[in-house]
Amino acid sequence: MHDMRGKRPADNQPISVCSGGTLSVGSTSITFTNSGAAAVLITNLNLPGFPPSLNVPGAKNGANGTAIQAISPALAGSYPYTAEPCAGAGTPEIKVQ
Repeated sequence: MHDMRGKRPADNQPISVCSGGTLSVGSTSITFTNSGAAAVLITNLNLPGFPPSLNVPGAKNGANGTAIQAISPALAGSYPYTAEPCAGAGTPEIKVQ
């Protein structure tokens, strides 16, 4: 195991808002992307420091919508959330590892 004291976690890949993804332990921000035309509202994400809701804008002019949110240092675990509208996507989840 590497000693990470005093070091910034590796940059995380953007997380697709409708499918979820992985975040490194200790991360202090999340970048969500949205390839759909409609904005997506994230709710019920119980990751420490995450607000009650976050709007991720829809794609425009060929570029994905993006939202970056600061959070408390991420703790290991699985964090499901609600993303509306994301038809047929199931329940997206952020895995912190």
